[in-house]
Amino acid sequence: MQLARQIVPIIDNSPGEVYISSTPSLNELARQATDHFESRYQSCESHRLQNERWAAKQWQAVRSKSVATASAAKQWIKEELAASKFQVAHQLWRAGRTDAARRWLETVLREYESTPTAEQARITLAKL
Repeated sequence: MQLARQIVPIIDNSPGEVYISSTPSLNELARQATDHFESRYQSCESHRLQNERWAAKQWQAVRSKSVATASAAKQWIKEELAASKFQVAHQLWRAGRTDAARRWLETVLREYESTPTAEQARITLAKL
């Protein structure tokens, strides 16, 4: 018990007249503006805007880079188109669907008559 009497408190329990609190009172908090632009604590908003601008620039850079490096879609020539339709006709014939194969071969003849595949389709159509 005697030790407890010897301990002197470091902080005075009663702040007195010289003590000024750095935390705002409840009344001061109620009076503060609720609008973010009128707030005295704008650091969060300014950093947020700065980060959003940076992210937008990064996105634009990535987007423009991907557009610039993207390869153009392949332009099919008439011979390739005719050959692919001829292959479809051949697969239909192998599956036993000769009427559908005949229609595809006629399409090859009609749309790609000047190609070597059209000549091959003409010979195949004569055999059906």
